[in-house]
Amino acid sequence: MRLFDGQRAWVVQRISALLLLVLIVCGVFAQPFASQLDFSAWRAFAGGVLGGPLIALL
Repeated sequence: MRLFDGQRAWVVQRISALLLLVLIVCGVFAQPFASQLDFSAWRAFAGGVLGGPLIALL
């Protein structure tokens, strides 16, 4: 029996939680400085190479 059998999964979970926290904090602080998006700008982003998969992942 290994003593630290689930430790690797625990560490991965904690690191991913910290990365998500950093991403959310950066998004909250960047929001006031971002330009306003209208529907045509959002549609161009969502139909792009990066936007579609990013929206699907979220």
